Amino acid sequence: MARPISYDPPPAPVEETPHEALERLLQTLHESGTLRLLDGLVGQAQDVGAVLAGRLDTPGGRNALSTLLLLVQALGRLEPDHVQAFLTGAEKGLAAAHASFKADPPGLLQLFGVLKHEDTRRGLHALLVLLQTLGNHLHDPQLPARR
Repeated sequence: MARPISYDPPPAPVEETPHEALERLLQTLHESGTLRLLDGLVGQAQDVGAVLAGRLDTPGGRNALSTLLLLVQALGRLEPDHVQAFLTGAEKGLAAAHASFKADPPGLLQLFGVLKHEDTRRGLHALLVLLQTLGNHLHDPQLPARR
């Protein structure tokens, strides 16, 4: 399972009044630039809202919003451990692939030699199962016909 991120808030200054705490928060927001950003966004909220509404009120905007909602639903169904294992494997795989770039590509016998490795076959099998499942769902008669 995914591990929670621990956060220990800094101790409150001794005998800090609510006014002092608010003043410290505002100073932090000001120094980080967040206050300027929020001020500009709130000041232009009507214009920002109009632009967003205009963009969403198009076929592309509706498609993008629908796709975003589907992605959020899918993310809610995924097991964090499975996603972590997949992403770690993909990250390490990309690094290994990059490190294996050579001026001369390996020969066919060298490529077939890679298939002897158990991890290669495990990864290849996982990709084939993924493609098989994807192909099965693309064949689903419940899917709407392409335009």
